[in-house]
Amino acid sequence: MVSFSAGGRAASWAVVSCVGATIMTVCVHELASSMDSRVIVFWRCLLIVLLLAPVMLVRGKGLRIVHLRLHIYRGLLMAAALHLGFYALAHLPIAQATVLFFLAPAFTTVMAWPLLGEKIRLQRIMAVIVGFAGALIILRPGQIREVEVAMFAAIACAFCFALSLLIVKRMVKTESTSSIFISGPVIAGICTFPLAVPVWHDPTGAEWVWMLLLVAGGSLRMFSDIRAYRDSEAGFIAPFFYLRLVFVGIAGYFIFAEVPDGSTLLGSAVIIGAMLFIAYREAVLRKRISSDSP
Repeated sequence: MVSFSAGGRAASWAVVSCVGATIMTVCVHELASSMDSRVIVFWRCLLIVLLLAPVMLVRGKGLRIVHLRLHIYRGLLMAAALHLGFYALAHLPIAQATVLFFLAPAFTTVMAWPLLGEKIRLQRIMAVIVGFAGALIILRPGQIREVEVAMFAAIACAFCFALSLLIVKRMVKTESTSSIFISGPVIAGICTFPLAVPVWHDPTGAEWVWMLLLVAGGSLRMFSDIRAYRDSEAGFIAPFFYLRLVFVGIAGYFIFAEVPDGSTLLGSAVIIGAMLFIAYREAVLRKRISSDSP
């Protein structure tokens, strides 16, 4: 039976996270045509708590909360990231919004050193830079004529999400997976309710289907992020999250009939190349360390 190393497990969970994030992206974009993004955020948080929290408690190891302050910080950052990100998805094409979200791995890698004390190797920095360059190829900033509020929202979402993930990296050392999973939606939902009341909307039958898919995708992403950051350093797995762009492009083609242009294909190739390069370099380094060990 073949077993994964910690790095292999982390990379696998990062890929699963990309799948969940793609499902969530498609659902938000579809729901935003008839619902305010603030209402979508609230229903997402509430449904996660009602439907998935009991499962996590039964299958997990209970609610082990050692540092309540970290849970509060992460919950507030999650609320901010959800509102900013859902607003961006409601007002931008999903490919453009997703590209701007890719600032998150760059923020994560850069801030992992001062906040977590992780060593950032040159290969990791170069992989993030090259991956972000691929995102810029797709975005083609030189062709943007107007600066939209939604673009700033997407960038701010990336920053908040990166901080949230770094907090998770600290939390996994002392907190249970169940407590990390549940506390975020609870705090985000409490913060969101006053914002959602003025624009309240009860989902219709079709909207309920999209909402449940949104919860499934968002939950899959959140759980996978927790597992990925439990198994490896933030800087190592950051480049793997660029696969989300590829998945979003495929979903956009089959669901919204969006055909990727030449820039999108070129940028995706650059991103995948950067991801494969960092994976190769890390594999060589781990093998070297293993061979040098007594």
